[in-house]
Amino acid sequence: MVLLKIFGLLAAMLAVVGFGLCGIVIADANRETRTAILVVVGAVLVFLLFTLGSVV
Repeated sequence: MVLLKIFGLLAAMLAVVGFGLCGIVIADANRETRTAILVVVGAVLVFLLFTLGSVV
């Protein structure tokens, strides 16, 4: 149980780092690429929410 919570925290930290990188990429990207990145990030967020929700 404790390991799952630690894993959840690591996943959240990775998500924050990923958002920072995505922000840098989005600043350079054109509109189609930007839309694709936002869709992927949204899907990852939903997955993380379900994962963390099931852990807690």
